[in-house]
Amino acid sequence: MSLLLVYLPSPASPASGEWPFVWSEDSLNPSRQGTAAAALLPKTGRGDEVVAIVPLQALSWHAVELPSHSLRQAGRSQALLEGLLEEHLLSEPQNLHLVLGPSANWVAAVDKAWLQTALQALEGQGIAVNRIVPEVWPDRVEPGQATTLLAVQGPQQAEWVILRHDSVLRWPLQPEGPTASPPPWLLTPASASDLESSPSALAPALQVLAEPALASAAETASGMQVQLQTAAQRWLLAGSSPWNLAQYSLARSTRDRALRRVVRVGTSLLKNPEWAWARLGLVALVLLQILGLNIQAWRTRQDQAQRQTEMNAWLSSTFPTVQVVVDAPLQMQNELHRLRQKAGEIGPTDLESLLAAVQSGVQGTAAEQHPPQEIEYTSGVLKLKGLTFSPQDFNAFAQRLQAKGLLARQQDGQVVVRSETP
Repeated sequence: MSLLLVYLPSPASPASGEWPFVWSEDSLNPSRQGTAAAALLPKTGRGDEVVAIVPLQALSWHAVELPSHSLRQAGRSQALLEGLLEEHLLSEPQNLHLVLGPSANWVAAVDKAWLQTALQALEGQGIAVNRIVPEVWPDRVEPGQATTLLAVQGPQQAEWVILRHDSVLRWPLQPEGPTASPPPWLLTPASASDLESSPSALAPALQVLAEPALASAAETASGMQVQLQTAAQRWLLAGSSPWNLAQYSLARSTRDRALRRVVRVGTSLLKNPEWAWARLGLVALVLLQILGLNIQAWRTRQDQAQRQTEMNAWLSSTFPTVQVVVDAPLQMQNELHRLRQKAGEIGPTDLESLLAAVQSGVQGTAAEQHPPQEIEYTSGVLKLKGLTFSPQDFNAFAQRLQAKGLLARQQDGQVVVRSETP
């Protein structure tokens, strides 16, 4: 499954009609990236996924504590979230799109009108967004993990994005004023006394990532070595986020969400390096199954060949006159028939046997009172003309003969009786 990531223009950015995007063939690595008008974005096919990324500057985050009996209700009702956060929002709750996160500890807030306008602009060009994810999110960092500093280029200035398990914070990369110390809320309570020290003193508790163009400034500001992370890499990471802001009025159909979830899980299993050993195990299991089936088929063929050899040997020892064995069962049947004829015995397909079976079969039917007008017998096949049956009587007649190993059918006004085995 291919993945198209579309970065929604920040509300603080002037409208340019250009959409930053990343196209990935495997959902893990960028294949193409750039900016383009909506009509010129890469075309997606059936099974591909389109993910809209909400800029970090467009989001606010709010910690919530919900009683256990309210979790399910909170997941469905935006009205409950509005009531919980009414005193903590800078805008009117009805103007915001509020979404409870997968862990039920955080609520993401974004301007509803701006988000709907951006999505409608894409849909107007035939681009249906399957998921909406935040560029960064607070529970991306687990408790006990190092705080992550991201040096990113914002719409107006370069800035730090500080990701902790309990917050998402922004701070100018090069703040105005003489101080260069880190913001107080970046430090843990145990290190609050280190406010006057260099940020490098916090290195064991920090992971610093920077866009390539900001690497030098980030190293100078933090006093630490930074790792490079392009915006495309950050967006691909966001594409795998457990968050999905497409809820409530922005939600896709349940069937579509389920299908996308299955496709996304399947793609992860097929291509994600974390599942490499599972894929190898699955391939090994399939190969073992194929090997087992081949061994079973070989043993079956060997058993059939052995039985065929035994049957041929039995035919040759029982009937020495048979010099060449072609079809042992048929040749054995023919030899038995020949011996019966030679001994004057009546066989099951001789005329007398077939007539006796017919006489027994017509008992209790209307045909019992009307004997056949003409009888023809040729090589084990008996044809009777003049026997008339109702459909029910003929079915009963055929079933009686079938119990004796004979087949009866109506053909061209005749009743044809022969052995089930030609």
